[in-house]
Amino acid sequence: MAQGILPFKYEEEKKSTGMTALAGLPLYLKLVQKTGLGKSIQKHIKVRESGQGWTDSQIVTVLILLNLAVRYWFLKNIPGGLKIVRL
Repeated sequence: MAQGILPFKYEEEKKSTGMTALAGLPLYLKLVQKTGLGKSIQKHIKVRESGQGWTDSQIVTVLILLNLAVRYWFLKNIPGGLKIVRL
């Protein structure tokens, strides 16, 4: 598989599931970083009160990635899933 400028490398598996382990999520993570979404979240969302735990930006990014992964799984594994997701 051709590799680009991203700081990670994709490897092909010889399985017939048709699904990657990460479902393309590293590309979305890179998109979040390049668009400045993380910085925007830090600027506009102020939920975390102490310096402990995940930052607001990390939590929102994880929720976005989780949403994408669940949608990908749903579309691939549920008959008629595409029609339901588009409603």
